[in-house]
Amino acid sequence: MEPQIMECLFESCSFNKEKKCHAFAITVGDGEHPKCDTFAALNMKAGAGNSFGRVGACKVIKCRFNSGLSCFAEKIKIKHHIDHPECANFEAGW
Repeated sequence: MEPQIMECLFESCSFNKEKKCHAFAITVGDGEHPKCDTFAALNMKAGAGNSFGRVGACKVIKCRFNSGLSCFAEKIKIKHHIDHPECANFEAGW
């Protein structure tokens, strides 16, 4: 099962409600960086009601938690990185 996003510190995202991600699933990475590609800064709140987001895909193949573009970390935390949200669980792997 995809790992659940336990906390998102990027509160300007439309999917963020009370530091919880409510996107059905997010995509992490642009191939090199663990950036949250699902980030949306709109003048509305969005998401899947009371359910919490999960990682649907991860394109950062150099992360040790990545296998076949899927994330196998136990829990996910999204943090601030300069001007964008980023996966705090990233660990360089092979």
